[in-house]
Amino acid sequence: MILSVGLLLAAAVLAIAAPRYLHLTVAPHRSPRLALAAWTGSLVALLATLAAVPTALLVRPGRGVLDSAHACMENLRATGSLPWLPALEVVLGIGSLLLLARLVTVAAIRTWRHRRDTADHLRMLHLIAEDRRPGPGAEVLVLPTDDPLCYSLGGPVPTIVVGRGRAGVPAALAHEYAHLAGRHHRLILLARICAHALPWLPLCRQAPDAMAGLVEFAADRRAARVHGDHRVQEALAQWSVAPTPGVAVLLPASPASAAAVTLRRHWLAAAPSGSTRGGRADYPAAAAISLAPAALSVGAASIAVTAVCTLLAG
Repeated sequence: MILSVGLLLAAAVLAIAAPRYLHLTVAPHRSPRLALAAWTGSLVALLATLAAVPTALLVRPGRGVLDSAHACMENLRATGSLPWLPALEVVLGIGSLLLLARLVTVAAIRTWRHRRDTADHLRMLHLIAEDRRPGPGAEVLVLPTDDPLCYSLGGPVPTIVVGRGRAGVPAALAHEYAHLAGRHHRLILLARICAHALPWLPLCRQAPDAMAGLVEFAADRRAARVHGDHRVQEALAQWSVAPTPGVAVLLPASPASAAAVTLRRHWLAAAPSGSTRGGRADYPAAAAISLAPAALSVGAASIAVTAVCTLLAG
């Protein structure tokens, strides 16, 4: 019971407070990879805490850090001081199981639809592509358009789609390879699943928009690491003057609007010297940002329950 309360408190902190402190990691002078990993880690931590609640109710761990709180709660249960406790456990267990069932159902449906739509889109692209080129870890499809078209599709067959006008722009292709290497399509799918399943939670509701921007910033930085900032800036500059692609080319949602491109160029220009290099501390720092609130919440719940139990037992 104690661990379950702590996990629920951790879930509440992550769901409500996480967007506030995660936004502090989002700035041009900081690594977008750190911010992206922190948002992703917070979503995963939230889902893990929700999934662990029914398990904790069944197992009722009472050793280690939670030993005193657990012993106090069991003593009150045995003496009948908390007659409503069994009913509360049932409500918490059923509620958490219903949330998990909703998450699993939404994840299954959204993932199936995503794979179906991606497969349909790829079939259409193969029909209209004028050239197919093998690439490092992805197939490159060249479409018969001079528009500066360039995007990628994840899945079983990673694919980069370019117009003939962008096929010879290495920085643009490097940006898309960065998306595929970073599994950015899966991260965005995870964020959208959470937003669809739990839209009333601020973290889940805000994650798709925040992560959609961060994957672009991260891919820009990775492309700049290979080809230099100026090459990526030149590639982005073509978007700002690009006409709307013709109706013969079906595009997925793309951050290629003038406002989005201007923001991406600002982030790249404002990045401090050397920030386009890989940061070894990004992932450990993101893990700490994601897990610390959950660990502190469980500890706080244990201390609070122990104090209340001591007062009631006295």
